[in-house]
Amino acid sequence: MSDPLSGLAAFQDAFAGALRAERDVSMFGPAEAVAAGLSVYRNTTVKGAVDALRGNFPTVERLVGEAWFADCARLYATARPPIQPALIAYGADFPAFLADFPPAAGLPYLADVAVFDWLWLQAHTAADDAVLAPQLANVIGLETLFAMPLALHPATRIGWADTPAATIWRMNRPPARLEGGDVEIDWRGEGLLLARPRGEVESLVLDSADFAFVEAMRGGRSLGEAAGGVLAAHPDFDLGRAFAGLLTMGVFAAPRGIR
Repeated sequence: MSDPLSGLAAFQDAFAGALRAERDVSMFGPAEAVAAGLSVYRNTTVKGAVDALRGNFPTVERLVGEAWFADCARLYATARPPIQPALIAYGADFPAFLADFPPAAGLPYLADVAVFDWLWLQAHTAADDAVLAPQLANVIGLETLFAMPLALHPATRIGWADTPAATIWRMNRPPARLEGGDVEIDWRGEGLLLARPRGEVESLVLDSADFAFVEAMRGGRSLGEAAGGVLAAHPDFDLGRAFAGLLTMGVFAAPRGIR
């Protein structure tokens, strides 16, 4: 007796191939009727993918407008249809797609903004864990903290862009509203830090020294090692200010056994 599950899997594989116009459709019935049905199904699938991209990359859509975004997302969805049932995980390579998308050539920050939208989604859906709060840090003591590596909280994300995409992202990420008309932006690279200390994702723009410090901590270095490396390259780095700000944002996970 044949395995019904393997037969179902074969049918699903053939249907997916027909949907992508990669398989013969004759096994499903008369060619014209099948083609018409598949066309409706393709449109529905693409619309669902476009809607998912709109939800996952809201800052990109705000910057380019609904019509532009819909056209771009449709091209992306046609070329890279979803392969997972959870559409909240759809669009991982959308930033790379935008980086090579000719109509976006005049917006050099757009792919970086898309990266930050994706990092926000990761921070939003990350696992919960205990946060190293300032009060707990005081209990542990600065000398002990300096000697130990501090793991980043599972919801912490950082990214760097060679454009002022972090500032642009923060100014345009819904529901942000610009006040007072045009704002001058200093055109230089900057980083973005995302954390979820109180149930909602919070963000902070980082300069090169602050970014290097968090990046070193993410790489497993102790607080003292990370600080020493950054101070060697950035003598003006204010460790006290930076560390206090990171503690307030809930960037670090509470050390195991000290909670």
